Amino acid sequence: MLLPLTPADLSRVRFVVSPWWETVAAVGAIIRETPLHRSWARRTLRAMREDAAAPAQWDQLRAFILRSGLIADTLTPAAETDETIAVARARVAEQDLALWTDDLVMLRERAERPASIAVLDAFEADPAAGVRRILDALEWFWTAAVQPAWGRIHALQIADIEHRTRLISHGGLDEMLRTLHPQVTRTDEGLDIAGKCCELGNGLRGQGLILVPCVFAWPGTLVLNRPPFMPTLTYAPRGVGALWERRDDSEESALSQLMGATRANVLRQLDVPMTTTHLAAQLTVAPATASEHLRVLTGAGLLRSFRRGREVYYQRTALGDGVAAPEVLSLSAH
Repeated sequence: MLLPLTPADLSRVRFVVSPWWETVAAVGAIIRETPLHRSWARRTLRAMREDAAAPAQWDQLRAFILRSGLIADTLTPAAETDETIAVARARVAEQDLALWTDDLVMLRERAERPASIAVLDAFEADPAAGVRRILDALEWFWTAAVQPAWGRIHALQIADIEHRTRLISHGGLDEMLRTLHPQVTRTDEGLDIAGKCCELGNGLRGQGLILVPCVFAWPGTLVLNRPPFMPTLTYAPRGVGALWERRDDSEESALSQLMGATRANVLRQLDVPMTTTHLAAQLTVAPATASEHLRVLTGAGLLRSFRRGREVYYQRTALGDGVAAPEVLSLSAH
């Protein structure tokens, strides 16, 4: 599939963090039994079995998000800035109900479960109520499955955006686009995306391109390229392979003996970037305590800081990775 990019589009490329896209993709990861996310999926499915609301909510999700990879485009309109789940839900709910028509035709033709036909019938009988039901189901799944892991997922997204922003500053926009994903090839006309086809025509020209790092998109990409939505490419961020990696938080570890248990845990956590507030919550310590450890580790050259918007993030440097590496290597033996 060719995603055409005009000079005007290239001047408006931007990154967006979207918990809504992440939640939609997470449903797909469970449906397709994506190996990378297997441990997370098992925990999620166990929790769902204990939730009386799960069967009805899952029927809603499975009607609009298919194993084949088809997702209702109207469920994921492009966001132009970072947004919360509540803001994304409101934006989807405010769309013209007529936009769902093309989606419903394809979803009905490719429905994978008898329950999906019943869900689509109910949607067509009362579209406004149908939109509320699918949005309720996505918000339920966010709360049950994605929000508990959001801190680390968000950290990977921020790290990826910071890396790609540096690529742009060093090698230009083409360098960033060429290295975005193995399935994405930069061409003179735009981006050639392997394994995708465009069934509803090209998206808006000259409005830009939204890039959304999304851990549950792994190992492929998700593309929105249909008017009136802004062209959007969702891809797996760097480092996603270590997302569910266990950590050795033992007070008896060599790193803990060297610098103290709390400071060692700070260094371990910061293989992905975190703010002071996020780190404090992760380690269950006061923000002032986290701030002091960050100051010391940064002064020692083990961490670096960078800003995104109003937030300051901290992440390990190459030296910090080297200090923490023995701890990581010890885990791989178990």
